[in-house]
Amino acid sequence: MRKQIRRRGTAWLMFGTMMMAAVFTGCGKKDIDYDIDGSGGKKDSGSIQDKYDIPKSYDDSIAVGDSGLSEITLKVDEISVPDTSIMYTEKLTKNDTAGEALKKIAEAIFDKSKGIYAYDENNQTKADIEEQIASYEQLKKELGTDAERIKEINDTLTELQDELEKAPEDYPAAGDYSATKYLGTCGQYEFVLRTPDDTILSYDLSLKEDAMVYRPADGTEDGTEMIDHGGYVSLNDSIKYGSEGAEEALNDKNQCKYSEEEALEIAEEFLKKIDCNDMTLGESSALAWTYDDALSTLIERDIDGYYFTFNQMIKDQSLGEGLQALNVDNMVQQEAGVDIPTDYCKIAVDDNGVIGAVWTNNLSVEGEAEETELLSFKELMKRADSSVSEYYAKYNTQYKSIEFNRMQLTYCLKPGAQDGEFEYVPAWIISQVEVYEFEEVTYEDPQQMVVLDATDGSYIDILEVSKALGTCSVIQD
Repeated sequence: MRKQIRRRGTAWLMFGTMMMAAVFTGCGKKDIDYDIDGSGGKKDSGSIQDKYDIPKSYDDSIAVGDSGLSEITLKVDEISVPDTSIMYTEKLTKNDTAGEALKKIAEAIFDKSKGIYAYDENNQTKADIEEQIASYEQLKKELGTDAERIKEINDTLTELQDELEKAPEDYPAAGDYSATKYLGTCGQYEFVLRTPDDTILSYDLSLKEDAMVYRPADGTEDGTEMIDHGGYVSLNDSIKYGSEGAEEALNDKNQCKYSEEEALEIAEEFLKKIDCNDMTLGESSALAWTYDDALSTLIERDIDGYYFTFNQMIKDQSLGEGLQALNVDNMVQQEAGVDIPTDYCKIAVDDNGVIGAVWTNNLSVEGEAEETELLSFKELMKRADSSVSEYYAKYNTQYKSIEFNRMQLTYCLKPGAQDGEFEYVPAWIISQVEVYEFEEVTYEDPQQMVVLDATDGSYIDILEVSKALGTCSVIQD
């Protein structure tokens, strides 16, 4: 049986599409199309594609060398190339995410005069438990004669009463910032800041109280539906994943007192607080509050606020959302799931300002990005004959042949000269991708992948990069 990856935890929203490795399918044999713009060989002057003679499609074999493979083919119908005339290299260093670094972030976000505390939801204070007891007592009154659910609530109340007897009056102070979660105040609301650890890569700032308490549903017209749970999400994401009525909600009036421009200013100010200084706005969306019944059937959707996504850039070029090789076979044989994320920040804003954020800030830019030259495509493929076989000799696959069907020119991280140093370089991601659909959503699953430095044709050891970042996950049988 094929081993499965235990993915590292993600929070708030799913955002991990494989943008850096998402390219196009193809077919054919010994057929290389150098007609870039479909005009009989006349090329678009100044483009990367023109400058380095990159074909539109490619169909040929790659030398197997000492890889142990019987055949390696590359059949790509449409090679993906960025719409630019220049690419860059950029040096970075790894950020500290502990101790003083956490203290700096927490004190920038929270009101220090009201205290910053180490937070543990499994060891709550008396006040928190009393608040839960009151909520359950109110819910029990609303259930009427639903004996089964009333019994469940009574059992929960008994447990809470036991916890109340031994609960502390206050949470401990943040101290040396060795905890993973912190409680503090922003404005009139309490928030929990979750920080990176061995299993979760991101920071997450969220309201301490339940979304249903923070923003209760308005209720439906006849008032008969029981709303069981609620929360907020990017309306764009709701549309992307086919949520019922999401597209129609684009026409709804946004109830937020701020305009989109004003909300963006609030979000950008938050970016400065958390030292995410190398990011640019990638997407803005309305903030959708959704309320479901116990069967997760949507009862109500309100548009109230804004949701902003910021991405790391090199100059004016997006780095996408990073490279993932979580089920790539030769990495599976190494019992490793490779994740090389790019830093990002997603921020939710409503009438009260920032009410939620999730972000990574793994790397800081050192100096200015520098223009760089790439190998011509023909020279790249000559180098690939040795680089690809060397890579598969080091990291064996259980398969005897590989049929690469995707090829994309983008950026990839590689190790620098010293520990903690990295460099973004132009890179060719060459992959064999399986495409499938589930519940009307298309998914792409890379089965094989090799990444070549576009400046010299050498392979980039993505496993070592992921290990150096601390983002390599472990496979479970």
